[in-house]
Amino acid sequence: MLTIINYLICASMNEFKSYRDCADLGDQYGLPKVNLPTLSKKAGHVDYNIMKKLFHLVMSKCNRVTRRSLKISKELLLVDSTAITVGKSRLPWAR
Repeated sequence: MLTIINYLICASMNEFKSYRDCADLGDQYGLPKVNLPTLSKKAGHVDYNIMKKLFHLVMSKCNRVTRRSLKISKELLLVDSTAITVGKSRLPWAR
C-alpha cells in the first residue's frame, strides 16, 4: 500500500500525465520499478478512507483563500483521476 501511495504522491509532485508516466518514470525518482498493469490494479485497491484522510490533510494545509477558490465541498465524496479532453474555455479551472 505504501508503494502505491508513494507513486501517487510522486505523480502529483512531478505532474505526471498518467499511470503510464508513473510506470515509466517512477524508478527515476527512487521508486521500485513496476509495470503499468500492476500499478493500475494496485491503484484500484487503495482504501477510499486513506485517500479521503490524505485529501483532507492536504486541504487543511491550504489557507482560507485557496480553499475557497477551489470551491470543494467540506465532505469529499469521490476522487477520480480520469482524464477528460475538453476545450480550454469550457473548464478554465482544469489544467
